[in-house]
Amino acid sequence: MKATTSELISLVAGEVDAQTLATRHGVPVEVVTGWRSAFLAGLRSGEAARARPRWSRLFLAAVLVVGTFAFAQTLTPMVADQPAKADDVNGNFTLLKQWLEAKVGAVGSNLAAGTGNISTSGSISGGSLSTGGTLNATGSITGGTLVSNGDVRMGSTFAPRADENLRIIRGTVTNTGITGSGFTASGGGTTTQTITFTRPFSATPTVLCTVGPGAPSADACNFVSISASGFVSTTGIRNVAFVASNITFIAIGPN
Repeated sequence: MKATTSELISLVAGEVDAQTLATRHGVPVEVVTGWRSAFLAGLRSGEAARARPRWSRLFLAAVLVVGTFAFAQTLTPMVADQPAKADDVNGNFTLLKQWLEAKVGAVGSNLAAGTGNISTSGSISGGSLSTGGTLNATGSITGGTLVSNGDVRMGSTFAPRADENLRIIRGTVTNTGITGSGFTASGGGTTTQTITFTRPFSATPTVLCTVGPGAPSADACNFVSISASGFVSTTGIRNVAFVASNITFIAIGPN
């Protein structure tokens, strides 16, 4: 067989066609087709042995994932209906691990920055995810740090961005309870409301407060104090008197 393992994997993965390999090696297309059949048969040979059906399927799937990576070493072929040696199987998976890590980085490490695209119908996770291209997942994308040099889109909408690492807490406080999360409140529906953030900001946030809903007489929400852990506000008629009211607020600050 003249074709290399790398060329055969490229053929199986659809990266190169049979005619190209036939021309390259000066053989008929039928010969290349035979090489492909023999190569796949060798990968699937372990399926007939009851002791190793999962190994052979996993091995075949992993080899197809590797694609056209240039192999520095060769795999140990398995023979149909013959026992597989543990050393051969383990050696093949060791080589496969090395080839995969040469393409995507060491197992358990961060996903290195790249200029290409990463796409999956599942989820992507890691300690640090960074790409100069497109990072796309139908499922969730999770990581200690997610770095993108372009836009970040969730579904059909784009994520907001800022020069700082910010988070947002928003809510409505009434005499019957609160709407929102990340805070507790007291004094809802009275003239003075105390809001405490469940997790304080790392510095004093910017807070916007309005009266309502359901406060036809009050027209102003004023701050008594604002800190990283919460704020105290009062409501009333501007320059006249304090008046009980519900409030709605947004707090934006450093995470």
